[in-house]
Amino acid sequence: MSVLKRSLGRVITAMITPFNEDGTVNYDGAVALGRHLVEHGSEGLLVGATNEEKLRLYQLMVRELGPQVPIIANTGGIDTLATIEFTRQVIETGVDAVLVICPFYVKPTQEGLYRHFTSIAHALPDVPIMVYNVPGRTRSDIKPATLKRVVDECPNVIGVKDATG
Repeated sequence: MSVLKRSLGRVITAMITPFNEDGTVNYDGAVALGRHLVEHGSEGLLVGATNEEKLRLYQLMVRELGPQVPIIANTGGIDTLATIEFTRQVIETGVDAVLVICPFYVKPTQEGLYRHFTSIAHALPDVPIMVYNVPGRTRSDIKPATLKRVVDECPNVIGVKDATG
């Protein structure tokens, strides 16, 4: 049984977060950008910022654009337990799925990556999770065999955003 409540689409745009001159998030600009992306073919939006800003941004994007396209929230970090807790908060905003990055700075082993992602997936069994593999930024690279172990054990791990080149 799939944890997805609706298809995330085939064209999912990783949306930038616009900022005001004073460095605060431009929430109106984010909605306007999201609308523009949807009007030009995006079938889903991947949204992110800092944690406090993320919660407000996700609430706004779900309210304004969620009826039209799925909203996928970036919730990952270097700490497994903090990622689980933040993801719980984010799910309350009504997002359709979450994106969880490989931990950065700590350079976990393949077993460490396996444990990180399976711990998150087991703690949040009804949450659709996409793994974000971007070794050029994180210095962590989840190998296909490790990802297969995670997916085989965790049906709520539904995809991967792969930036390995």
